[in-house]
Amino acid sequence: MAGINHELISDLNAKVFLSRHFSIFRHYQNLFLDKYGKEFTGELIEIGGKRSYAHQRFFPNISAFRCTNISEDADDILDVTQMNLADGSVDGFLCISVLEHVFDFKKAIREMERTLKIGGKLLLVVPFAYPYHDEVDYWRFSQDAYTELLNDGFEIQSFIHLGGLLSTLVDNLNRPRGKLTARYTAHKLLGMLILIFLGRFDRLDGFPLGYGIYAVRCKDH
Repeated sequence: MAGINHELISDLNAKVFLSRHFSIFRHYQNLFLDKYGKEFTGELIEIGGKRSYAHQRFFPNISAFRCTNISEDADDILDVTQMNLADGSVDGFLCISVLEHVFDFKKAIREMERTLKIGGKLLLVVPFAYPYHDEVDYWRFSQDAYTELLNDGFEIQSFIHLGGLLSTLVDNLNRPRGKLTARYTAHKLLGMLILIFLGRFDRLDGFPLGYGIYAVRCKDH
């Protein structure tokens, strides 16, 4: 995996900042899905998804879409650490902000590796400089961890940084969305000022909100 090309997605704008429905992180995530979703064909399985996210809209060339989770709002119940799927049977996986909630994350990666066909595709989105969220939230890993985790059975096609330091500052200062106490209002005003005056200087660096990874299953190295 030597020579992996790292790229930046950055689109700081007031409309997203003021939205009650989308964080900057979610906006960047969707830009990533829109960019790479057209590469997928066949059946796509979403890990840890919800029907309400409607992520299938980003994949115009697939023949089928299955939204799976361990409990809620999904087409099927599926545990990524022990999937009842045959070896080499899956065309593609979508795994969006899931691995940070999986304690045995290495087993999850190996299960996706085991069940993907050779040439099968994986879209992975993971947070980095992002707040604790949901009922359990175990992990944050640097870019080096993901290149090692995917090293044996995948070829990374694209490694995308979801914003740089300025995006991280603005998104975190804007949380929690919709609350305007004195403390949060001061944070949000500061975030808006950074967006207006410095947002255009957002750069690829070591402090992104998260990563988007597009990888293809290959023969084991």
